[in-house]
Amino acid sequence: MEDSLRTKRIEKNPPAVLSVWDSLQVYYFFMNEFINNQPYTHREDTTLIYSQQQNPAFSGNNFYQTLGNAGQATKNLFYLPEVPDKFCFGMRSFSLYRTTPENLRWFHTVKPYSILDYSQGPAGDRREAQLNVDHGQYLGKNLGVGTKLYINNSLGDYDRQKAENYQFALNFHYKNRSERYGAIGAYIYNKTLRFDNAGITYDSIFRQNLEPSRKLLVVNRTNAETEFRDSYFVLSQFFNLLPESSHHSFGRIGLDSKYNKTVFQYFDSKPSTNFYPAFYSHDSTKTWDSTTIIRYKNDLYYTNLTTTKSQFLTVRAGILMQNNSVRIADTIKTPINHFTTYGKITLHPNSVSTIGAEASFTTGTNQAPNMAISGFAARQFSFGDFHGYIQYYTIEPEYQLLRYHSSHFSWDNHHFSDLHHLQTRVQFSTTHHESGIQYNLVSNYTYLNQTIEPVQSDHLIHLLRAWLYQDFSLGKFDLAAKIVYQFVSDESIVRLPGLMGKLSFQFKQPMFKKALYTRFGFDVLYTTAFYADDYMPALQQFYLQDEKSTGNYPYIDAYIKFQVKRARIFVMFTHVNSGLMDYNYFFTPGYPMRDRYLKFGVSWFFHD
Repeated sequence: MEDSLRTKRIEKNPPAVLSVWDSLQVYYFFMNEFINNQPYTHREDTTLIYSQQQNPAFSGNNFYQTLGNAGQATKNLFYLPEVPDKFCFGMRSFSLYRTTPENLRWFHTVKPYSILDYSQGPAGDRREAQLNVDHGQYLGKNLGVGTKLYINNSLGDYDRQKAENYQFALNFHYKNRSERYGAIGAYIYNKTLRFDNAGITYDSIFRQNLEPSRKLLVVNRTNAETEFRDSYFVLSQFFNLLPESSHHSFGRIGLDSKYNKTVFQYFDSKPSTNFYPAFYSHDSTKTWDSTTIIRYKNDLYYTNLTTTKSQFLTVRAGILMQNNSVRIADTIKTPINHFTTYGKITLHPNSVSTIGAEASFTTGTNQAPNMAISGFAARQFSFGDFHGYIQYYTIEPEYQLLRYHSSHFSWDNHHFSDLHHLQTRVQFSTTHHESGIQYNLVSNYTYLNQTIEPVQSDHLIHLLRAWLYQDFSLGKFDLAAKIVYQFVSDESIVRLPGLMGKLSFQFKQPMFKKALYTRFGFDVLYTTAFYADDYMPALQQFYLQDEKSTGNYPYIDAYIKFQVKRARIFVMFTHVNSGLMDYNYFFTPGYPMRDRYLKFGVSWFFHD
């Protein structure tokens, strides 16, 4: 059951139909892979290797800026622009603790499969606990069902830092015996409650450790909180135009439908003129802001691909209709409708090569026509896989930066132009290695400046990211490392660390005739210094600041892990080096990371 370190568990040729001989193997897939008839290549990892990584902000290869407590607002430390052909409101600080149809997993397994993860940090006024449950099984031969439940409850080290996150999902997938008809769908619900302390008031007291009792440090907001609710209904169906018995294929038609309702609410019972830049509400004694976004999406398409087998030429073309509305303060409702036509062509010259192109054109309410065009290529070799990608597209700025009216912020930037993005990426990967380089060129970049006002840049911005991941085993020692280099041509408006790195070192030792597997090790996370963005809770957005530098500090976790049959256990000292170097551990100005604490976790997986 032990395994060596690796970036991901993906098999190139997994079984399409599992037999009794591999009944304990579990595969999962994502919704777009089912829709596009891609094979189930993701194998569930039930080893000890990454079982201690429970915080999604730092698990795997993630690098996120946080507010010092699990479940609070986050910002990706990679430059990741919004994708084309999609309405983006903003407020992306919730995205890490949110289940969506794009990241929900559907399971493919012979026997019913369940996995339960529970972890707990300190108790008392620093309490932290997470619960994650996933389940998948088949009801009959062709109907698969599943469910997901995630709960995070963390009080944090500082006053008014509590975060509660709830994620729940029900899903199914179905294909009839001939696979002429198929459907996949899900219901998803997310809810987050965050106390917003807006950071500690005097971080010099923390940096000098003048007050070891963190709950006594003065914070900027003592009566503010944010609530986020999000629900999805999704259903995708396809129908092959000819039955398999005809020995011919005319392709298939499909319809992907999605409904999404998102509600953001912000409260502050004692707003202060020293914190908020302005007061637009009729009642200045309290703050209550509410924003509701409703999205309807229907994608009607045709493709000539009807099986998971590779064919020389595949095409897909369709029309995408998006009917959106934004309601601010429950009074102002704005409809935003988009209509997109698109086409995609893919060539497979042989069994190891792929090349293709895609284009789309979007028109809609209150916007100039937008377009996107991209090309991609992939080649498998005996020593690894190469992937290349290039894309150019135009897109509106985030809606919140264009038009927004609340208790403390109000603007209407109808004069802003569309953003233009050019992105190219080259990547090479093997089982134990991944390296790549990505280049972005952006014009009309839009952001919140130091006074928390939307601004649009009038010049081109160049961004470069290069990364290297490598893991290897030497006897009983396993080592995995990732380093990322980032360059930004204008650091005055895009703030990212120049270097980021992760290191995981583990010693493995089977015991009692391999009835018990153990691992001892430590993880290190590091970024170079940079002027990280500050956070405005009333907007749920990060914005520029020039006063405080963060980074240039290593975060070290030390742990021991055990695996007995289907149970995995870990005990970890998180941030074991806190207080041993200096008190400069911030990712976001005013929000120190947590001090050292003991955390343990248990994971069980069942096949019945």
